[in-house]
Amino acid sequence: MRKFYTLTLAALCSLCFTATPAVADDHIVGTEVTKKNVLLEDYTGIHCGNCPDAHKIAANIVRNHHESVYVMAIHAGSYAVPGRDEIDMRTDEGEQIHNYFGISGYPSGILNRTHISDDPNNLVVTRSYWVRMCKEQMAIDAPVNLAMTATYDGSTKRLSVTVEGYCNDASRLNNPRLTIAYLQDNIMGAQQGGLVGEEYMHQHILRGFVNGLWGEAITGIADGEYFTKTYTIDLPTEVRDVPLIPADMHLVAYLTNGKEEVQQVTGCKPTYENYDAPLMATIADPLIPVTKSYAFNFIETNIESRSAVTITSATFDVNYNGQHYTVEWDGELLPGEKKDISIPFTPPEITNSNSLTLTLKALNGQNVTTSSIKGSFGQPIACNPTLSVAIKTNKEAAENHFLLRDTEGNIVKEFGPFPQGEISEVSETVELEEGKTYCFEVTDEWGDGIASPSGRYTLKDSDGTLVAQVMSISYFGSRTFFTTSNPTGIAPVSKAGFKPAERFGIDGVRIGNNQKNTQPYILRSADKTIKILK
Repeated sequence: MRKFYTLTLAALCSLCFTATPAVADDHIVGTEVTKKNVLLEDYTGIHCGNCPDAHKIAANIVRNHHESVYVMAIHAGSYAVPGRDEIDMRTDEGEQIHNYFGISGYPSGILNRTHISDDPNNLVVTRSYWVRMCKEQMAIDAPVNLAMTATYDGSTKRLSVTVEGYCNDASRLNNPRLTIAYLQDNIMGAQQGGLVGEEYMHQHILRGFVNGLWGEAITGIADGEYFTKTYTIDLPTEVRDVPLIPADMHLVAYLTNGKEEVQQVTGCKPTYENYDAPLMATIADPLIPVTKSYAFNFIETNIESRSAVTITSATFDVNYNGQHYTVEWDGELLPGEKKDISIPFTPPEITNSNSLTLTLKALNGQNVTTSSIKGSFGQPIACNPTLSVAIKTNKEAAENHFLLRDTEGNIVKEFGPFPQGEISEVSETVELEEGKTYCFEVTDEWGDGIASPSGRYTLKDSDGTLVAQVMSISYFGSRTFFTTSNPTGIAPVSKAGFKPAERFGIDGVRIGNNQKNTQPYILRSADKTIKILK
């Protein structure tokens, strides 16, 4: 079971990511048996109204498993044909793969080019199966390990790639082939259903192959032996008039049996030589959105480098209720890396209605193009210190955590763990300190919610005040903030005045009872290198 809500980013990363096997001297690949990673081929198009939902599902999977799941978005078929003045993200190779697998519905996905466990005739699946198939594939031992490095030389526009493999079970390999694709993030263009017109940001877009559409045959693989392949290609400056931006490029390498059955996949971002890219990064919204109340002494965000150099500092502006504060992050953000961070910030006062905007202003001491996230929230709910907690899990309880936290994010109490494969219902009373603010937090590792059947929780104090009643926990989880006793300035919340069905998005917009919050999220990890500038 993964434990990923610790208080340091290093601990978080070590538990969220796939374990790295032992690496022998002079080799970049490990030798210990590892689980399979997943290649998710997302067949999509700019005129597919349901495709943004599929993109979101893929993004949610990658957020917690980005060293285990690799997405390759393939624009092909009738829905990918651009209209007048629209960008064309198709490739000849993408059309060939699309036709080979007989894609006829959009969005569709193929995961590790294998069939779903209980349907041997079903290779192409709808997005509702993607999380399930990732879990199934990641539970299987991989017959080979793969590792990859790459370098891009800006003066020659030349890409050099090295892939090394180590075989643990040659009996499961049949006509093995190694294929390397290069993909591009952050391509702005049209997307039906994207709700942002021509400014939809497309990710993981297939741009081409390093060693051909179906790769290269790997011969003579035997148990306990390594193999190494090195390739050098000249990258195009554009693909169908869409500029290829090296800083936004990454690679995936996968070993298949013939053209199907992916046995292992890996990925990497190239290092850069003689390449001067603009200093740039973007920030994203929280994994668990800011809801009706918020009271942590930090702001959560995810920062993604779009630079070719290492970022060691970032300066932010916090606009809280019209007042501006400057905060600075110190750390290490490698080219193309995404990192979850927490920025210490204690609001001077939490009123009935609060607004907060976090804006990235500078990187490595240089002003950059700004990037922002927003939130709005009210006061924590007031109750007495005796809290009654009633929890119902679903059958995938090992993916969830039920926690009480203080305002620093420290775990005060954890409920469970609950057994996998069973529905558990528990009730427990907790005595808390008076005059303190707490958060009851429920998390889901895979971002597919606590469903089938739905999990829920109810919080009440000893006076019967309903603190929270959450009957549907979607996506990555839910939070409820409350303050014990009745501190000055915080009015009690009666049962009649509390509406459990109300939910709020990061922008403060109320979400109806039957609607889902479809905003992107991130995990929290308190990075102690962050400091507030006076």
